[in-house]
Amino acid sequence: MAEILLVRHGALEMNEPPKFWGKSDINLSAEGIKQAEQLRDRLASKKIDAAYSSTLKRTRQTGEIICAPHNLPVTASPFLDEIFFGDFEGFTFDQIKETDPEVAKLLMVWDIQPRFPHGESMDELNERVKKFIGTTDLTGDKTILIAAHAGTLRMLICNLLGLEIKHWRKLRLNFGSLSIVHTYQDLCILTVMNDICHQGNFSD
Repeated sequence: MAEILLVRHGALEMNEPPKFWGKSDINLSAEGIKQAEQLRDRLASKKIDAAYSSTLKRTRQTGEIICAPHNLPVTASPFLDEIFFGDFEGFTFDQIKETDPEVAKLLMVWDIQPRFPHGESMDELNERVKKFIGTTDLTGDKTILIAAHAGTLRMLICNLLGLEIKHWRKLRLNFGSLSIVHTYQDLCILTVMNDICHQGNFSD
C-alpha cells in the first residue's frame, strides 16, 4: 500500500481579494509560509520516501519547507502546474465578469471543455494530471508527498478514485490543507480530505 500526501500550497501574496493566478509565479505570503511550517511540524515524524511539486514557486517552497526535516529533495513536474488562465491571469472574478461576461458564466459552471482565452481548458489540465499519474510510480510500500494547486489536486483525486472529472468542483481544498489517498492493487481510497487541523482553525 502506498500513502499519497496531497498538500495544497499555502496562502499567497497579492491575493486580497482572491485572484485567478494560475501559472503566474506568485510567492507564498507570511501566512502561507506559516501554514507550510505547520504541515512540516505535523509530518516531521512521518517517513516520506519521495516528494513532488509543480514548477511554480508557491508549491516548490511549500514542499521544500515540509521536506526539510527529512533532507528530501522535491522533484518539480510541469504536469502538476495549475491551469493557465490566459488573458485572465491575476484577475478577480468581478474583473473577469466586467471584462468578459461569457467567460464569467463558464466559471460559474466550470465546464471542462471551453478554453480560457490564450490559456487552457480544464480538460487540458486533466490531461496533464493523467500524464503525471502515468509517468510517476504511486504504488508500493512507500509514502509520497505531492505539493500542488487546488485545480491540479482536485483532478488528481478524481483520477485516482475513478470519479468522473465533472465532479472536480465539488472538492474543497483550503490553503495549506492535507488530503491523503491510499493506493492498493485494485483501487484507491480517500482517507483524509482537506484537513487543516494543524492550523488550529476549526471555523472553516
